[in-house]
Amino acid sequence: MVDEAALDDSLVAVLTRHGERRLDNFMLPDDGDWAALPQDPGNPITAAKVTLGAFLFHETALSTAPRHASNAGTYSCSTCHHVDAGFQAGRIQALGDGGMGWGVNGEARRRDPSYPPEDVDAQAVRSPTILNAAYQQAVMWDGRMGSKGPNAPTSARWIPGTLEGVNLLGFEGVESQAIAALTDHRSDVLAEWPVTDPAYADLWNAAYPGEDVSLVNVG
Repeated sequence: MVDEAALDDSLVAVLTRHGERRLDNFMLPDDGDWAALPQDPGNPITAAKVTLGAFLFHETALSTAPRHASNAGTYSCSTCHHVDAGFQAGRIQALGDGGMGWGVNGEARRRDPSYPPEDVDAQAVRSPTILNAAYQQAVMWDGRMGSKGPNAPTSARWIPGTLEGVNLLGFEGVESQAIAALTDHRSDVLAEWPVTDPAYADLWNAAYPGEDVSLVNVG
């Protein structure tokens, strides 16, 4: 039989380095306690942003820049960060534009046979989970997205027009990656939608009162 009390004591000792670190550093905030989450001063978390973001994360209407027009409206952020797959792709290689199918947790997604293989938005590395991403200053497997913390000394590589160029906006890695991903994964948000979409107008205006739709805000 497992001695759960002893196991808990051992875990606490490891996490705190035998008292050198505070245990509450490892406690996640309660649901809805947005102020307790790490956040970029340039992007304060609000309940309205969270509500809007939850919809946009799954919104296939953002996929308006595919390589072939027939694939418009067939992918979203959640295609490669599937909720039921721990916010990963559910398969070894994520397929955005040019993929088809879903399955229970993304495992059944495959290349659309009518899509030329060279045009498929297939990821070269496994899509990382976005669980607890608020706690990351630098994002992506090699940590190149984000302008602060450990990434601050890498500014010489932030060249406009490149993926890393988004770091020039001055955000943490979560915001930087999300903004860059919209363009990199063939989504186009530089239009009046969702402000003019009745289903989104109220959500948008609650999250960004008086502000226009922009790549930065949607990211």
